Amino acid sequence: MDNYFSLNIEYLRKTRGLTQAQLADNVDITPTAISAWENKKSYPSALTLLKLSNKFDVSLDDLLKKDLAKAGDSPTMPDQSNDKSSVFLLETAIKAHCPDLADKLGLL
Repeated sequence: MDNYFSLNIEYLRKTRGLTQAQLADNVDITPTAISAWENKKSYPSALTLLKLSNKFDVSLDDLLKKDLAKAGDSPTMPDQSNDKSSVFLLETAIKAHCPDLADKLGLL
């Protein structure tokens, strides 16, 4: 299964008119981290993925598994009222659908 995270984060950032520094400020990380994600050199933590999902109003599933630039439709956003539950569900989904990413994040 393809992991579209790197493409999607750059696409979402640019379509919202944000610089890497502006996005970094919004999710409490460094601009260097954004650059590394966009260049497939590293991946964010599960909690940061959740922040990005909320920031861009996109589901975690779409953020990781859907080519949003080519999709031509609106990403979906589920209810995420319980952060701890959402992180658990995110980690479970990553393990099941993106094992390479799960390994890089240290979830396996």
